[in-house]
Amino acid sequence: VGSLITGGTLDTTNGGASPTGGNISIGEIHVVTGAESYTLTAGPTGDVSISGFTYYDGSSAASLSITSADTFSLPASTLVDLSVVCYGDGTLNGELKCTGDFSFSGTGTFHSLSNVSTIAGDFAINGGTFIAPTTTLYVSGTFRNNACLDPAYGTIVFNGADSEIITGGILSGKAFYNVVIDSPSGVKTINFSMDIDGEFRLQSGTFDLNSYNPAVNIGGDITINGGTIIKSSTNSLVTFDGDAVYYYSAVAGINFGDVVVGASPDIVTLSSDMTCDSLTVTSGDSLVTAGYNIDCNEDVAIFGTLNATDGTGISTILVGGNWTNNGTFIAGGSTVTFDGSGSISGSSVTTFNNLYLNTVG
Repeated sequence: VGSLITGGTLDTTNGGASPTGGNISIGEIHVVTGAESYTLTAGPTGDVSISGFTYYDGSSAASLSITSADTFSLPASTLVDLSVVCYGDGTLNGELKCTGDFSFSGTGTFHSLSNVSTIAGDFAINGGTFIAPTTTLYVSGTFRNNACLDPAYGTIVFNGADSEIITGGILSGKAFYNVVIDSPSGVKTINFSMDIDGEFRLQSGTFDLNSYNPAVNIGGDITINGGTIIKSSTNSLVTFDGDAVYYYSAVAGINFGDVVVGASPDIVTLSSDMTCDSLTVTSGDSLVTAGYNIDCNEDVAIFGTLNATDGTGISTILVGGNWTNNGTFIAGGSTVTFDGSGSISGSSVTTFNNLYLNTVG
């Protein structure tokens, strides 16, 4: 097929419900009004190839549905909705923009390569494997992973209005690499536990960890330039489990809730003050204050190393609950202030530099 001029269905299958397949090769899809909806069905052994889209008369996009294909090849595309069912390998050969929804299913693989993709509506992986761009994927609506995501060392930016990020849990095929929340007027609600292998950046908007109380693992640097966090109300853990991780917050008092440092052997270094409900440094791991302050509303538990010596400033650690040291506390010139009703215990001897007891009871 040289050009598909009008919207409609091009079906090369045989046998209706039991297609045997065929190949579809289209040089150009001509979008005349922008209201067209194209359906291509090649069958589970057929191939779909589209070389380009041409838009006429001010039209900006059309909808495309590949209902069955073994392989597919898509050009740079501006579409309303894109739905693909693939049983082999499919490739995106240019930037993808969807003003509506995107969904991928089947048993195949969607290769985004290095092409930036922007999805203004909902994004769903319902089957197969979606290999994210090595650059950036923007998702404004609900993100749903019901199958397998390969994050490809790329960045997913969640922007737009209120929506859920349905991760599928901390399992194989569910991890993200870099995650950015940039939703000035939106709340991004995390549904199921979330595993971020790379960096996490909260640029704007609300990061909701309370509606479903997920556990969150972050393996890279944590940067908070704006926005708010609604912490878990059931003590679900936020674990900083990367090595040489830096924590920075430009927003005073922002609180992840119950924080765990390390999955051994990891080092987390502060690049700003940090507020949390509880703080646990696990065995074999280190938290370096680097001259910044920690405001812990409840318990501090040290099984690894809490190092308060490094940095040009002098750290202050506020403890609202119990202090348990079963590891190593390096005090340096720091000040530890107990401003609750906790106790000091543990199998290790704790040597404080400055110690203030401003406790109740």
